[in-house]
Amino acid sequence: MRQSRGFDSVTRNCSTVDTAYEGEFSQSLRARQVVESAVAFTLPAVSATVEEMQAVMDSDASKRAYEMTLSDSLEVPLEDVTVFSIQVYDANAARRLQEVNKTNLQVNVNFQLRTKGTAANQDAQVNSLKTKIENLGSSGSSEQQVFQESLAKNLEEAAKVDPENLALLDSTAQATAQRRFSS
Repeated sequence: MRQSRGFDSVTRNCSTVDTAYEGEFSQSLRARQVVESAVAFTLPAVSATVEEMQAVMDSDASKRAYEMTLSDSLEVPLEDVTVFSIQVYDANAARRLQEVNKTNLQVNVNFQLRTKGTAANQDAQVNSLKTKIENLGSSGSSEQQVFQESLAKNLEEAAKVDPENLALLDSTAQATAQRRFSS
């Protein structure tokens, strides 16, 4: 995980606004930290190649579905979540010969979370987020349960707004809703 900090306030000369003004003014800026991380998991088996699923995951609707899912499971406002990329891998290429029609695909989601507040509570917020992100990989954690439920629902919604990828998004949503995935 990577993080960076914002500024608290800036003092400026009033003459920068208008030369007729004298004195100084303070401008309060909301402190922000940015946490960059990734979450990786194996989707339940779906009938798709890595290339087909990658094309679906590259869509704006899929990225938005993952942003909404991370927002729900990490309890971060949606506007503070940005998904940079979603990479799809074949999780078990050796077993694929046994499962001709279904493939378990590994998904790696790279994202950024922004925190808001005063500089005093930034560290506590970041530590809380780190714990929640780690819990996404803990079987049975509330974060993982919310992630799975939310992902299924959000992929279903993505299928409705992305007709080109409707069938694969819908089948992925259904598979996710029916079975637990592993991290």
